[in-house]
Amino acid sequence: FDQKLMDILERNDLNKIIDWDAPQEETSWTVLRSLSLMLGMVQNCPLKAEVLSYENPFQVGFLTANFRLLHKHK
Repeated sequence: FDQKLMDILERNDLNKIIDWDAPQEETSWTVLRSLSLMLGMVQNCPLKAEVLSYENPFQVGFLTANFRLLHKHK
């Protein structure tokens, strides 16, 4: 789950998060619900995702990412 999520973010293929049929583990559902909510709020805005860090010290992944709104030039 963690690696697939990082790959999606690094490819900036954010629509895959909304359509993702991830394993029904509490961790994955918590993460996907939060990300889907955020993506739904900015669905018409161009975004750039950037993975800042990832650690898995105790078999629990900690991912930090930045989502930057891109400006549309006229």
